Amino acid sequence: MLVEINEQNIKTEIIEKSQTGSVIVYIFHSQAADQVELKNKINAYIGSADLSFACVDIANDALQAVAYQFQLNALPALAVVKESRVVGILQGDEIVPNYENLLNDYIPQEDQLLADEAAKLLQEQKTDEALSKINKALQLKNQTRYRLIKADIFIKQNKLDDAEAIINACSMEDQLNEKDYYSNLKSALELAKKAMDNSPVEELKKKLAEDPDNLDLKIEIAVQYNQLNNKVEALNYLFEVLKKDINYKDAKQTFLDIIATMGASAEASSFRRKLYSLMY
Repeated sequence: MLVEINEQNIKTEIIEKSQTGSVIVYIFHSQAADQVELKNKINAYIGSADLSFACVDIANDALQAVAYQFQLNALPALAVVKESRVVGILQGDEIVPNYENLLNDYIPQEDQLLADEAAKLLQEQKTDEALSKINKALQLKNQTRYRLIKADIFIKQNKLDDAEAIINACSMEDQLNEKDYYSNLKSALELAKKAMDNSPVEELKKKLAEDPDNLDLKIEIAVQYNQLNNKVEALNYLFEVLKKDINYKDAKQTFLDIIATMGASAEASSFRRKLYSLMY
């Protein structure tokens, strides 16, 4: 977001904001039409990205000291400030051919935005929507953190085998790069596995192994999986019931109720199509 700097906001908009993120600072003279035009081009390139863009017009005498603080040799100048330090700078004729490359390191890319959305949805317990977002992010970039977010989602959904497969596939470099997140997920996985061991699901599955055509047991297992937030497994068991008898007790309504809690996820759509194929 573009902010025009003045004497009152310079500390807030550049120094304070740079403590928690990167601030792009463009220093120019408003009497130079080409410098104003370049400011507008850079602002358009940043677009709606969540990035602070501070413009310092040294036509304002009170702001001329900024040019000295940045130790400029030419105008205009485009600098990246982080934690009150200049971590990148272009000056004069360097800017036009190079500003896009400079900014691309700081403008969040589509994969990053999708991953941020997935993490936010996960915090809100919207795991199916979060899974859809992180899968799209992973299609764009196969990054360690994105894979761990996916494992985190699987743990919340009690898809523990899937989560464990992702965590176990992490290389030593992956583990070191995401040390805290990796460690937290390992602990969360172990706790979830213990909780699963203490749930009625395993006992019910043993009974089903002895009586594989028992539709009531399959419904019970589906209900337990749904309570553990593993909706996909719940729907798989219910679908087995529906294939045998589409009107068996409340299996169809339970199936539809679970789908309704999954939002517009790809998995919900898939199970909905399976049901329609049985009905029609």
